Amino acid sequence: MPEPACALAGWAQSRILAALGQLLAKRHSERSVDDARQSPSAHSERARDLEDRLEALNEQAERCRRLAGATYDRDVAAMLGAMAEGFEKTAEELSKGRLT
Repeated sequence: MPEPACALAGWAQSRILAALGQLLAKRHSERSVDDARQSPSAHSERARDLEDRLEALNEQAERCRRLAGATYDRDVAAMLGAMAEGFEKTAEELSKGRLT
């Protein structure tokens, strides 16, 4: 039987990733399929979408760090810290145009 803290950490990680996935999927589905063929407003729409995605990733990183600071379990805090670093790395790569 897994340790309660490990089970909680796994649950927290899955909830955070699920929430981020839902947010990104919703934002992606709201974009028009033919944005690339539209006027200059399509460019500003893509820029807003990128800003939204970056903001969501940074918010998730901040939440992970806040949760890590609030727990007494070192393993959970380390896992949450690693998740925060992952969100920040993804945001950095996205802002540099390495991800779409």
